[in-house]
Amino acid sequence: MKNSVGQERVLYALLAGAGLRAGEALGLELQHISEDFRTIFVRQSVWDGMKQDPKTRSAVRDVDLCSTLAEMLRQFVGERRTGLLFANGKGRPLAQSNVLRRSLHPLLKELETGKAGFHSFRRFRTTHLRKNRVPEDLLRFWIGHADRTITDTYRKVQEDIAFRQEVAEKAGLGFVLENPIVRVRKKEPLLKLRLLLNLNKWEGLKWCAQGDDFRTFLADFVAALPQIDSPGVNLPSLHHL
Repeated sequence: MKNSVGQERVLYALLAGAGLRAGEALGLELQHISEDFRTIFVRQSVWDGMKQDPKTRSAVRDVDLCSTLAEMLRQFVGERRTGLLFANGKGRPLAQSNVLRRSLHPLLKELETGKAGFHSFRRFRTTHLRKNRVPEDLLRFWIGHADRTITDTYRKVQEDIAFRQEVAEKAGLGFVLENPIVRVRKKEPLLKLRLLLNLNKWEGLKWCAQGDDFRTFLADFVAALPQIDSPGVNLPSLHHL
């Protein structure tokens, strides 16, 4: 997870930390996220670049997140209010094949790990929830695997948001999110990116940049910030970029 950057890193964290299907994650719009970023509302998916309704009744569900993943999502969304959560430079849904070819498979190769698909994240989440003794009805609700006949217990789980969020927090992620998140889109003219630093004497300092593609530069820049603890360090200005 730590080897990935930008929106792909958020995507992988969401797949592994929420157990969403890849098409469900890529079909998320900002209206499908609760105000506190603790709940994802699965209402559509994307296949071959086209939005579609979930194929089964149980796939329409609310998936609760632990606070760590919710905070990552909040930072990633930033000031956006509409549109897709994950999108390419033209605002279109990401293609699963492109993400696999350009991001996930190269990362796995770098880690000297065999090829795997998006479903591996979902299997990881299911296994993690079972190891942490999450009630089976709630697990099936989150994963979208309801019985053909929905029981009264299942309905109660669906309605008890406080209980669901409590269990999600206790279960956690099963992995560690180490670095800050930077949301940068390629080929986006006049990109306006704001980084609010919370580091010692620079608390509240805001950096703004404009340009086309800052993915690699800013990912490295932000990842290095926690290592800065000397008041004599001169941070580079981004205004001229």
